[in-house]
Amino acid sequence: MTGVETIVDLHAFDNSTTEDNIGLGNNLVLRAVDRSSSDLLGSGIRHVQRIEESGVSAAYLSPDGSAMTFALANKPGVMCWSFASLDVVTVKISRHRASFANTRALAAWKKGQGDVALAGFVEATTIDPTFHWGWYNRASVEAKQGNHASAKTSLDVPAKLDPKARARACTDLDFASLRAAEPNALGCAKAKDR
Repeated sequence: MTGVETIVDLHAFDNSTTEDNIGLGNNLVLRAVDRSSSDLLGSGIRHVQRIEESGVSAAYLSPDGSAMTFALANKPGVMCWSFASLDVVTVKISRHRASFANTRALAAWKKGQGDVALAGFVEATTIDPTFHWGWYNRASVEAKQGNHASAKTSLDVPAKLDPKARARACTDLDFASLRAAEPNALGCAKAKDR
């Protein structure tokens, strides 16, 4: 999972609110060069009739390396005249990198690539130790692979971040083997597998 080549790009989208109120906007996205996955970083212009040009004109890393600010140069065409604007988007790098690793790991999991998925979830939780879904998915794969001790440890993190995580695991089929092997491990009150 590590070392996936990515780029930051702008993607235009339809932002029309009604037939009479036609509009466009653009989103700043992080995507894999092979286009296998992407993650929304932020938005630039939100509602213009036409976008003549747009692009990332500069990117600045914060001194502590935790955030990056992107300057988005936009030239929207409006009626018979044009103007230029500069939108600024600041993103917390670790959360987006973790989300990106999590998304790629989910794709691997759906393809039946358990070890690749687990590596991706470990990467997500290493990048951002507060990323709830990375920990939950990591615990899910660990439980499914029969590594119950690791699954319980991994599930403790999202359970502290979101009280509903443990209840979700009580009915999640991925945790069925853990519940069967250790009925009280998750604190489930007679939850049925679904």
